[in-house]
Amino acid sequence: MFSLLSQLEQKFYQLRHNFNLIFIALIAFIMFSHGSQKLFGWFGGNGIEKTALLFESLGLAPGEPLVILAGTLELIFAAGLLFPKTRVFSGLGIIVFILFAGLRSYGSNWFLFGGYGWEFAFLLIISLLVSISSTTKKVSS
Repeated sequence: MFSLLSQLEQKFYQLRHNFNLIFIALIAFIMFSHGSQKLFGWFGGNGIEKTALLFESLGLAPGEPLVILAGTLELIFAAGLLFPKTRVFSGLGIIVFILFAGLRSYGSNWFLFGGYGWEFAFLLIISLLVSISSTTKKVSS
């Protein structure tokens, strides 16, 4: 009986570990597509020039170098999420980006459902914190 419970527990932890890895890959894809929107205009993005105008309207000047820096770091952090040794650093880097962008974009608009509020940013931050903290332990096979 004890052996069966131990095996079930191990299967549960393995399943949870696999789910977290898939979840992290999805978050990495979100950040990759977000950085690609800035840099290349992919996924319906505006590319460097139009995004630079947006940055400058938010008080982030000079726009083009900051867009290139932000987009490049988003791509690097997205890739870093996929590797266990860089996952925590990359996740924390993304959280800093989200907080900075949120403060610049949303300001005090906390929860404006149907508007431009912090809902998605909070969801992404919480998801990253849970995912990076729960995948740092090794799962024995």
